[in-house]
Amino acid sequence: MIVVDFLILLKSIINYTKKDIDRGETPQKIYTLCSIIRETFCLSYSIRKTNNLYLYFFDDHCAIKLIGSELRFLGSDERSQALLLNKAIDKFRERKPDRWMHSTPGIFVNYFKSYEFMLKDIFESQQASLIFIEYSNNTNKRPKNSSLKTILIESDYPNLFFLVPIFNITEENPGFIGELNSIIHPLTFLAFPNLHKPQDKILYINFYLDSLELN
Repeated sequence: MIVVDFLILLKSIINYTKKDIDRGETPQKIYTLCSIIRETFCLSYSIRKTNNLYLYFFDDHCAIKLIGSELRFLGSDERSQALLLNKAIDKFRERKPDRWMHSTPGIFVNYFKSYEFMLKDIFESQQASLIFIEYSNNTNKRPKNSSLKTILIESDYPNLFFLVPIFNITEENPGFIGELNSIIHPLTFLAFPNLHKPQDKILYINFYLDSLELN
């Protein structure tokens, strides 16, 4: 069974409260995160136990980790997802650097002094192909973008780890890829020409991997 990890790269934490959720005023960006969580984990009647999800907010140095095999209260509805995410953000405000703090079953938070520390913490023990999914198909095109099928055929590792930016990180920080390559090597690049939303890219990856297991 392939273990699949997703690291979602975000700009900053979106503040909201339980009252916002109750009034139907949950911010749109939180709904996007809920969709990412749902497509990462939720099947019709169960959770993908071999999937894990990391969220990293650059401006806040905040990392949130969701471990599929340990999740207990995650439902397929946006309300439950938004409430669990809100609890994790509240827990993060305790700000204990370089220590993963338990929020709810399967969900942990950490404060890192920089994203370099976060990357080293997450990838230090990974035995996985490391894949950067392009934010846009119209910017930062690379001549050596791979395909998911090729990655699976050529990989020397049993598992997959996808980095998924939801803002144009290479435009705002032109040196990011170089810094990333110095920490994560080898790094493969992947683009989805017909998919623009991060949750759709995750949905496609899970669907493709599911189809391989059925064959």
